[in-house]
Amino acid sequence: MEEMRQGFIIGTHNKRGMTSRSPWDGGEQERDLAAHYRSHAEKLYVAQPNVANLLDKIARSYEHD
Repeated sequence: MEEMRQGFIIGTHNKRGMTSRSPWDGGEQERDLAAHYRSHAEKLYVAQPNVANLLDKIARSYEHD
């Protein structure tokens, strides 16, 4: 089961593809993605807590980036 969760997280990150930009552009794209996944996670915490935790983990990884 853990392999499937990890595969979902990796697949979600990989579907974005490669990005490049100036070093001074900041992380606005990553903050937007984190907010997107966190918003979906918040809506699912009651009905689908496992999926919500995965989405929250993805949001945290984008915040870290």
